[in-house]
Amino acid sequence: MFPLTLAGARVTLRELTADDAGQLLAIMTDPRVFEMVNDDRLPTLQEMRQFRQVRHDAAQQPQRAAYELGVQIGGELVGMCGLGDIRAHSGTAELAYMVAATAWGKGYATEAACLLVQFGFTELGLHRIWATTAADNLASQRVLQKVGMSLEGHLRGDKVVRGQRRDSLLYAVLVTDPPPDRPIGTSWH
Repeated sequence: MFPLTLAGARVTLRELTADDAGQLLAIMTDPRVFEMVNDDRLPTLQEMRQFRQVRHDAAQQPQRAAYELGVQIGGELVGMCGLGDIRAHSGTAELAYMVAATAWGKGYATEAACLLVQFGFTELGLHRIWATTAADNLASQRVLQKVGMSLEGHLRGDKVVRGQRRDSLLYAVLVTDPPPDRPIGTSWH
């Protein structure tokens, strides 16, 4: 599906383009945000534009391997949220998100993640959506819990970020799990 737009109560998810590179880079250069990103260094603006163009072109292929969407609040791009590593044969995908520090604590990441989980289950026919987060990132853990994910494991020393080993926590939700704020026995469909 291209282009894809998903609208929630306050958040709109839309396709990212190379034109969004500057705003995304501005979000990532905030030290509070960069601390949570698993990249070893910040990309240059040109690298970010090239990366966004490659991803935009790949999104137009018949079998998309990823959905990387911009998170918009009132027309302003405040981050990105995506489903990646989509494996149609096993019905799984990885959820990831990043929002500007100025948008933290307002529920935007939770709403964006919920929109993508719902899309993954209802439109893509996924069975399991998983995510990892730094073991010390309590806010991200709370986002994953709010979208209905359960903690599945503690991955010790699984990432090296800027020369330091980091632990991650693995979360997942199944299509058969009850959606958040709905009674047990209901499903995402």
